[in-house]
Amino acid sequence: MKRFLYFSKKTLPWVIALMAVMVVSTVMIYRSIARLPEERIIIFFYQTNVPASNAAQWVQTLKEENPEIEYAEAQCYTALEGYSSQGMQRGWTYITVRLAKKEGDIFILPKSQFDIMEESNWLLPLDESLFGSFEGGFNKDMAAAGAKQLGLKDSAALFSKMKAGTLPVAESQNALAAADPQGMAENYQQVKSRTQAALHTIVENAEFQGDKNILAISSGTSMQIMISDLTDDTAKNKPLANAAVVKIVYKNGIYSVPEIGTMKYVEAGKQALNNNN
Repeated sequence: MKRFLYFSKKTLPWVIALMAVMVVSTVMIYRSIARLPEERIIIFFYQTNVPASNAAQWVQTLKEENPEIEYAEAQCYTALEGYSSQGMQRGWTYITVRLAKKEGDIFILPKSQFDIMEESNWLLPLDESLFGSFEGGFNKDMAAAGAKQLGLKDSAALFSKMKAGTLPVAESQNALAAADPQGMAENYQQVKSRTQAALHTIVENAEFQGDKNILAISSGTSMQIMISDLTDDTAKNKPLANAAVVKIVYKNGIYSVPEIGTMKYVEAGKQALNNNN
């Protein structure tokens, strides 16, 4: 389950949900941070009036130009039911879900659709910290590697320090990056740079549009790193529970973080549901 960031600005009236997605290119093709080995490529094709054979041609061309690719496939999401508006919406929903879940490497779609996503801030780099070759494995194995890097006894010792908030998130992320045998994991500075850049973009857009409250969806470690130098509260080093909220306030050019990991909004939602039953 995703965690949430709640941004508050005194002059702002809307609430906006943002997907955590990373963009690399800016036209019709963009690629997520590679979470698959480079020799495995998956393409998602949003097809309106483009022949389905084009997707197969992309795969063939990729293999011809990149012989190191051992496996490649392309999946088409088309405007169904004779290109009706309902069918186009269904195809668009399918591909945006794939994009949000980072299930592919390359996404191909009409520039008009890309522009909609870009203008709606769907493509801000708020996704979780990239754990490199540890992705898809067990947390205990990744923690054990990080613990060894930090000179701790084992994964239990690492988890204990994290839960207590005594291990700075910068140290834990850098340890995991250093321990990654393939060198693919992001380090602390890389995550902080992209997430704080996204934060600044959110604020700039809110100021321009006159918005007041923004709800952004992200993940635990990236959220911890985003606020790591915005507050002295040691709670910033504690893991965030599912659906926890971090509240960031921007006023007079200064950020503050009055709430870290609060579950009160979840409880309020539960209460509201109970009252309606």
